[in-house]
Amino acid sequence: MSETGAGLVVTVRRPGHGGLVLLAALTAVAYANVLGAGFQFDDFNVIADNPDIHSRAALLAYLPHGIRPLLKLRDALLWSLGGGQPLAFHACSVVVHLLNTGLVWHLGRRMFERCATPAPHAQSAAVFGAALFAVLPVNTEAVTYVSGSSVAFSAMFMLASLAMYDAFLERGGGWRWLACFGFFLGGLAARETAATLPVLLLLWDALAPSRRGRLVRHAPFWLVLIAGLALAVLRTRYDEFFAVSLSTRAPWDNALAQIRGLCWLLAQALLLRPLDIDPDLHVPDGVDATLVAQAALLALLLLAGLVSGRRWPWAPFCAAWGVLHFLPTNSLLPRLDLANDRQWYLPGIAACWTLGYAIAAATAHAPRSAGIAAIALLSALAWRTHERNLDYADEPSLWRQTLSQSPDKPRVLNNYGVALRLEGRELQARAAFLRALAVDPTFEAARKNLDATTDHLIEDEPRTDGARARFETAAPLAEKP
Repeated sequence: MSETGAGLVVTVRRPGHGGLVLLAALTAVAYANVLGAGFQFDDFNVIADNPDIHSRAALLAYLPHGIRPLLKLRDALLWSLGGGQPLAFHACSVVVHLLNTGLVWHLGRRMFERCATPAPHAQSAAVFGAALFAVLPVNTEAVTYVSGSSVAFSAMFMLASLAMYDAFLERGGGWRWLACFGFFLGGLAARETAATLPVLLLLWDALAPSRRGRLVRHAPFWLVLIAGLALAVLRTRYDEFFAVSLSTRAPWDNALAQIRGLCWLLAQALLLRPLDIDPDLHVPDGVDATLVAQAALLALLLLAGLVSGRRWPWAPFCAAWGVLHFLPTNSLLPRLDLANDRQWYLPGIAACWTLGYAIAAATAHAPRSAGIAAIALLSALAWRTHERNLDYADEPSLWRQTLSQSPDKPRVLNNYGVALRLEGRELQARAAFLRALAVDPTFEAARKNLDATTDHLIEDEPRTDGARARFETAAPLAEKP
């Protein structure tokens, strides 16, 4: 075997050092330019203009009745450490993504090993799977967009909890179970979608079935979920959220919409569509040939994962992982936005493991050619992620790129108008607001912004850095609460 081929095999088969260095290097290359990005979109409502995280007294007043307390604690700490600048938030997001990449590698290796995959192949598959996760461009929204980083932040606790649960099953020790439970609570306190973890633990048990002590070690997790559900019902903000969500569309219409949303996310992940922070997706008017084909594709992918279990015992687990983690964001509960890239972050891990296994098999069969192809693929994905992060450099860049993908969406036109106004381009901003109203005459944010722009042109007042306060960006319901 050539030196190049042998070097590649050594790198992927000994991930304790070489593999982890590779993962860290890929993440650094892909996300190095994030540190200079600014706040975007919901970041102003959630962070920059949110007094709840700007002082200790305000934070303490918020926590007893607010939602996602750990996330708010994180935001308050980063706001204080960074002096209100976005650098601290972006640095934290990159570190969290790096930690998640390491956890994806560790859990992937353990999953393959628990399914009796030969150790060298399990290690290689885990490294390649984690490398794909590290540089997949669709994950940028959960890393680079500060308001979207709650997904990655909560995922960190969930993955850490599962890792500790696996260690508990493997080596015992009450402290490992307590750590698992503690990470679970942390995930829930960061984002309520972590409620899927107890089911995930059951799926992990199924990889190496053992009923011994299962009820005792699982019961506290389910009790916390029941208590959390009761608490959510009693909280006014959750009542409002559920009321708005359930009134958004009927169950059948929502089911059709979710088919379209899931296929959109799949296309985004495979780079079949350009990335778009605010895609112009509409609820289908009814069942047509395209929707039937999309539903058939999703069903076929799920069926392929389930029936592949005879040859690859880990495949049904990956299929169940994807379905489980799409449920909180793409299920019976309607969302205003049919799809956002950050929804792929946690479910997509299973796809990365699957593709990682395929790459590992190819490199084992043809180390030189497959190894070069794998390196080229990872390099190309890292560069595409690096390029996507440039869109988040400032508001005009982000909304200019988004408008190129969603040119007729009122919210995009409105937010592009706000970005133009921040650049001092008043007439172009006015044109954007008029276009938004031409598409949707009832769009109140664009109407208010148009009126404010008109007043500004009449008064000929100078633009100031505080001009944003007079304008309204139309934020998505996806992040509320």
